[in-house]
Amino acid sequence: QPGQLLQVASDELTIYAEPVMGAETLATLSQGEALVTIGGPLTDGVTVWWRIQTLDDIGWIEESVNGSPQISN
Repeated sequence: QPGQLLQVASDELTIYAEPVMGAETLATLSQGEALVTIGGPLTDGVTVWWRIQTLDDIGWIEESVNGSPQISN
């Protein structure tokens, strides 16, 4: 849900410029780092994407990878 403060649940979380596979990588966050959802979700039928903001970046993240959640409350 937009406006929610979350943290990275996986070892690494990639922030992309666009909500598509193969998009430019903007940054990588580590487990426990904070982020805020500012948009989404969007889906391409396979991947669920969220627009997020950190202190340094705004971009898109995958909700889960290989069935493992990338973010948590």
